[in-house]
Amino acid sequence: MKVTLDGQQKTITFSNKTYNSSDDVTAELQTQLNTAFGAGRITVSQNEDALTLHTDNSILTLNNSGLTGSEASYVIDFADGASNRINLANTLSEANLAVSPGDTVSFRINGKDFSFTSDNTFQEIMNTVNDADIGVVMSYSKTTDTFTLTASETGAASSVTFEDTEGSFLQSILGAGITTNGSNAVVKVGLNGETDVGSLTTLERSSNTFELDGTTYTLLNKAAGVTSEGITINISTDASTIADNINQFVTDYNTLLKTISDKLSEKKYSDYSPLTDSQKAELSDDEIKKWNEKAQSGLLNNDTYLTSIYNSLRSAWSSNVSSLNEDGTTIGTTLSDVGITTGIYSEKGQLKVDKDKLLAALNKDADSVIKFFSQKSSINYSQYASTNQKQQRYAESGLAWRIDDIVRNNLSTTGIKGALIELVGSPSNNFTGKTNYSKQIEDVNEKITELQEKLKDEQNHYWTKFSKMEANLTKLNSLSSWLSSQSSNS
Repeated sequence: MKVTLDGQQKTITFSNKTYNSSDDVTAELQTQLNTAFGAGRITVSQNEDALTLHTDNSILTLNNSGLTGSEASYVIDFADGASNRINLANTLSEANLAVSPGDTVSFRINGKDFSFTSDNTFQEIMNTVNDADIGVVMSYSKTTDTFTLTASETGAASSVTFEDTEGSFLQSILGAGITTNGSNAVVKVGLNGETDVGSLTTLERSSNTFELDGTTYTLLNKAAGVTSEGITINISTDASTIADNINQFVTDYNTLLKTISDKLSEKKYSDYSPLTDSQKAELSDDEIKKWNEKAQSGLLNNDTYLTSIYNSLRSAWSSNVSSLNEDGTTIGTTLSDVGITTGIYSEKGQLKVDKDKLLAALNKDADSVIKFFSQKSSINYSQYASTNQKQQRYAESGLAWRIDDIVRNNLSTTGIKGALIELVGSPSNNFTGKTNYSKQIEDVNEKITELQEKLKDEQNHYWTKFSKMEANLTKLNSLSSWLSSQSSNS
């Protein structure tokens, strides 16, 4: 048979000899497993004629191997693929639980009732519980072979209540279980280098992860009893990493700006009009593709909307960033201070970064440089903000937030639609309202329909007119022929 332990598979082959008792089989199997995986990894125990394979926090699977009739399962009764871990794709009836849950199971978690049958899989049950929005997550660990119910909220206020109401599903997967009540994290800190216990500040948080003066901390463990951790944390600025991030931000901005400026200056080919269906029928796919590329080139040349976005992006860098103080001063940092300059006119607003000058600025006053790029205004973004609020937000926002606002002003799909969304809609959004272009297309289509109706009326008018004329001509020709024949006879 094949034995797989934590992903490592070995073939166990029993010796070709006569086994007089189950003791002999137990001894042989233990020897083979020790040879394959090392002593102590898998322990074989025996209770009369039943063998049990035990591992400590390891995943064990048994599979048949060899020719028909020589598989181990012909002698040792086990299902092919038997494992000491639950397969979540199995139904309740297929699982070999220590306590049978029953054919129909019902239970209640945090006041919510659930009901399933033995034909439901473990995964289906877990998904139903986790999608129920009851503040509880049900999970299974293959490593420890345990099910866990965990409160979504952390801290002392978190709680989980559960009970079986029919069958014994929760008892089957949880057993007696271990209940751990949530508790708040209580930390004593010296914020300004204080070490005297009496001067420490006590913080109580409902999560082990919390923010303190702009820095996020995660508590991983605690000292035994009331022993002080005695940890000193010194925070310094990683100027090199910040400089790399700023440089990447400028690079991404340049890419965006170039994409827009290229479209604004793209060449038009007036000789290439859109192809009609009859013209397409005379061309190959490659010829159609090349023609369309020429016909579509320059469609956004000097486009009003893109020009506005282009100018907004460039002007975002030219204004100083105001401090959040009420005195109306600026933070005292400019583009030239951090080594960022614009290129020559032909480069159309592309920015260049002097990394040495940027590093020097960060080492001198990192806070001001960081605020210059990422300061968040005291005014929240809103499409319904007043003019004064928008002006204040713009002045207080760092460069990254200014650009973010420009993008949102043009691409917002909620509330007041962004300028570009109003114009053309969004292919990645369910927004189905009429856009400016769709309205223009509708107007043109209505005009086409109207003109087609007029053309049809004109055609019918002339068809009627000329049909009558043709009928009269026929009569005239007939009369002329008759008169001619009469003259000949006389």
